[in-house]
Amino acid sequence: MNKIIFDKHLCAKGNNLITGELQLPEAPAEKLTPYFGMITIPPHNFPKQFSKYCCKTLQIKDEVIRAQQDIRKECNEVAVKDVFNPNVTKTMKVDEFNQIQASSISQASYFLKETWVNKIKEIIKASFTASQDTKASTTGAGASAATWFNLNETNREAYEQGKLKKFLTQTKFIMQDTLLDMTRGSVKRYVDSVLDFLPLTVNVKNPNQVQNMYYTAEEIKRMGAEKVKFPLFRIDL
Repeated sequence: MNKIIFDKHLCAKGNNLITGELQLPEAPAEKLTPYFGMITIPPHNFPKQFSKYCCKTLQIKDEVIRAQQDIRKECNEVAVKDVFNPNVTKTMKVDEFNQIQASSISQASYFLKETWVNKIKEIIKASFTASQDTKASTTGAGASAATWFNLNETNREAYEQGKLKKFLTQTKFIMQDTLLDMTRGSVKRYVDSVLDFLPLTVNVKNPNQVQNMYYTAEEIKRMGAEKVKFPLFRIDL
């Protein structure tokens, strides 16, 4: 896209496009338009290669693809949640602040352990149970695909070679990445919310005179982040 825009302006303005000496390479010769709209590939054994691909990939059943989509949707919703509470709307005591953060952490932990994990389990069970229900009325490749994701598999060797283990491993990695993204984002928002209360500079003139410098009202308005300033903690003396 950048080359198309550059060539357009170069053709329109020529050497006046850029001031100074600039040596452009010669334009490549135009290739002949192929007669057929397809790419030529060397001869190969397509059934054998396609069979290898089916043995390696997970996306061979509609139920698997739908399960991956639903799991990704749940993980995307979790990734934007907060572990800490960055929404401080009033001045409070330190104990009250700690209690609010502890409550937020407890709620997030309960949601992850009880709600989120159970939703992932329900998605996997519902998707692969539907796949097993079609196994009895399917023969050939369809029956083999259903066997690869058999939730009732009791043979350890069959489980190790099947696709269910790969799918569960993939799901575990996705959930781990989601927790990492959620934690990083939550910590950043929490830190930013606390830093918002800190002054830009602190000028200590004497023990009885300390001056905190904040953004002015005009600067805050220009930044588009207008917010009423108030102390974060209240200390009783």
